[in-house]
This record gives sequence, C-alpha cells and structure tokens, in this order.
Amino acid sequence: MGVLEQRIIENSDASLANASFVEMQEVSYSKELAHVVAVIPKILADEITMLSLHNAKLEKELQAAREMMNSKNGGNRKYNDGKSPSRRGRLNRRTNDAFRMLRDEFDSWNIDPDDLKIEFQVRKQQEISLKTALA
Repeated sequence: MGVLEQRIIENSDASLANASFVEMQEVSYSKELAHVVAVIPKILADEITMLSLHNAKLEKELQAAREMMNSKNGGNRKYNDGKSPSRRGRLNRRTNDAFRMLRDEFDSWNIDPDDLKIEFQVRKQQEISLKTALA
C-alpha cells in the first residue's frame, strides 16, 4: 500500500496544482477583460469625436456647395447681392483677383452636392450607432 498511497498523494498534489493553474488563468483573463472593458468606451468616444468633427466639416462643405450653386443660379451678381461696384460698373482689380482665386480653388474641388449629402448621412448614422453603443 505504500506505493498506492504515494500515487494517491501525487495525484492529489497534481490536481491541486492544476486547479491553482486554472484559477490563475481565470484571474488573468478577468484582468484582461476588465482592461478591455475600460478601454473600449475611450476608443468609442474618440471615434465619435472624430466623426462629429468630420460631420461638421461636411456640413460646411455642403453649405459652401449650396452657396456656390445659388451664386451660379443667381444671375448677374452686380444687381443681386447689393454690393456696390467701383467706377464703370466693375469691381476693383484687387477684389476681382480675390474672387478669381477663391473661385478657382473652389472649382478645383469638384464637389457634388448629392455625394456630400450621402456621405453626410452615412457619417451621421455612424455617429448615432456609436453613441447608442456607448449608452
């Protein structure tokens, strides 16, 4: 019986060591999980902030595109916007140069208002879904 008792003791020691190992693994997993749970809201909040800023930018671009379309469809600016031209019915050279630079820069964007609206709606939906995920 000496050998049998020794094997029983070794087996129970191994079982205790195994149980201790499993318990350590569970504690380690719990700590990892707690860390992830603590980090995820920060990541989502950062994503919401980024999307909100991007939405604001898209709103400005959409507004600029609308204003551009309104100015193109508005006819002769000299009579529509109430700005007084300089002599001979023309704006001065410096003003013309500034308008030309702004127009050239804006025209190079190739903004389609419908595309902006679609992208804006997509971003808004992403923002809403992230906010609901945080709640």
